[in-house]
Amino acid sequence: MAAEKEFESFLQSINLAEDYLERFNASGFNDIELVKSLELDEQRQMFDLVGLSGKPGHLLKFKKAIASYTRNLGSINIDNSNQTAVPAQKKAQKTISFIGGKFVVGENARVKEKEPFEKYMIPNVKSKRLTYHNLITKEIYLSAFTSKQSRFHAYLMGQRQFRWNVKCNLEKLEHLVSSYKNGQIPKENINCLRYRKFPEDVKIDDVSKSQRALDHIKSTIKTINEEKSKLSNRKMELYTDNLEPKKWASNEINFVQEMTTHVESMLTESNNIAHDIEHVSNQLAKRFDVASVNENEKKRKAKRVKEQKSKTKKKRSIVEKSKVGCPNTMSDMSGDDDIVIDILDDNL
Repeated sequence: MAAEKEFESFLQSINLAEDYLERFNASGFNDIELVKSLELDEQRQMFDLVGLSGKPGHLLKFKKAIASYTRNLGSINIDNSNQTAVPAQKKAQKTISFIGGKFVVGENARVKEKEPFEKYMIPNVKSKRLTYHNLITKEIYLSAFTSKQSRFHAYLMGQRQFRWNVKCNLEKLEHLVSSYKNGQIPKENINCLRYRKFPEDVKIDDVSKSQRALDHIKSTIKTINEEKSKLSNRKMELYTDNLEPKKWASNEINFVQEMTTHVESMLTESNNIAHDIEHVSNQLAKRFDVASVNENEKKRKAKRVKEQKSKTKKKRSIVEKSKVGCPNTMSDMSGDDDIVIDILDDNL
């Protein structure tokens, strides 16, 4: 902790703490002694990781300040040709490298030659999102790396977020489409398989249920089309006016094409289901007069409101009893097990 405080004070003294302290802490380079021990290539790696490489003025300020700081301590090991170091007894240096998304110190750091893309890996990831970010880093680097590292880094960050958002959105849509194929309308007590062909035991409830199922599926189709449009617009940006792929865009083009194929597959399946249900819904509507259907739907909604109020009241009762220290709240509702289960299901 003392070393971290010392480093924080050092950055504050040169007005760089606000912009870079968090990055130094995250990358583990928040120790003066560690910085002093870095080799030239390791210094460059550190500057890339914390973002100093893209700010020449800040980089120069840091180099001069660290050189002056270490000179006062009788030692200097920072690459700065304009500074003269005061001789000091050379200490044994430890090697630090960034391998496989982790910092490795000591002899193990030289077990594997560092790949160029590894300096862009996020260290010590735990979440699915950051794991995915690291997973796609190499392929993006091989496709789009440019000597202007700040531009590539900005592109990489944008791609990570863009691809993660697309992936998450399509996973949600895939879940909905799978539910339709299995006959379930999420959050609705409707079996949509019943309406893919005309039911034998027709009821007046079938009119509103088939229409609600159709509305739900059409809403999903609209969302799928929106995702397809986003991918299509992005794909256009990856080609020149002569319809040639931009030289850095090969990997992103592959990603967009793969996601577009997936979207089109979901769209085809959803449209097929919607087409079947719409046909049946139209036939059902002809079986009953509009007034009867509307009256039945009105009663259904009123019943639903009443049920929701009852559930809310029971939930509130359970919460209030738990607050006053009733450990056996559930036992007080013996004989009403179905309601308790229903309430618990609503909370899931």
